[in-house]
Amino acid sequence: MLRRAVSFVRGALARCTRDRRGIAAVEFAIVVPVILILYVGAADVTRAVQMGRRLDLLSRTVSDLVSQQSTTTPVSASTVGLIFGAATAVMAPFPTSSVTLTVSAVDIKAKSDGTCCQALVRWSFTQNGTLRACTTPLTQVGNGAPASATTIPSSIILANSAGGFNYLAGSTSYLIIADITGTYTPFFTSLPPPLGNPSTWFQAGMRRTTYMVPRSPTGPIKLATPITGTGPGQSGVVCF
Repeated sequence: MLRRAVSFVRGALARCTRDRRGIAAVEFAIVVPVILILYVGAADVTRAVQMGRRLDLLSRTVSDLVSQQSTTTPVSASTVGLIFGAATAVMAPFPTSSVTLTVSAVDIKAKSDGTCCQALVRWSFTQNGTLRACTTPLTQVGNGAPASATTIPSSIILANSAGGFNYLAGSTSYLIIADITGTYTPFFTSLPPPLGNPSTWFQAGMRRTTYMVPRSPTGPIKLATPITGTGPGQSGVVCF
């Protein structure tokens, strides 16, 4: 009886090792999840790169449009707010719900001891973002340092002070700075639960900052007061 059982088991195992039916189905079941992950991952990376390029374009667009404004007549906050309205067109097909915009006018002038140089915020206007502060000069950082609302690359200071400005005589150069942030939400968040639970997937925060010199060399671009925005989340401050 025992010999028959052992012989039966051996025969069954031998038949299993020789059986090739279903191999393709097993291989398909193993490979398909990997292929799907690679495909969706590649699509997500592509979309993230596209959104980053849109943010680059939006940052340049906002700073360029503001830098074209007149230096003889203060620009109204409503005009800056309308410039922010270009975000919807520039960011398409990506939504602007997670995008923040801040534009600031900065004066580069001598320090209190007469040496070169410091960057002071003249005014700042934002839509759901962080205003650049009036109280202290922007901290000068290296080109590789992450951009923030409180810093400015030292190379920007040097580039704008190399054009013959006599800081000891009180000369000043001017900049327009656009700070744009956005959050990229992966494709998985649109899938049904549990794959679609946003709290379980990575969301990438992106920041873009563009520095632009005003087109007119006659002086700074000023922001008119009182400050009244044209949309929700808009606010501003005039420092001097």
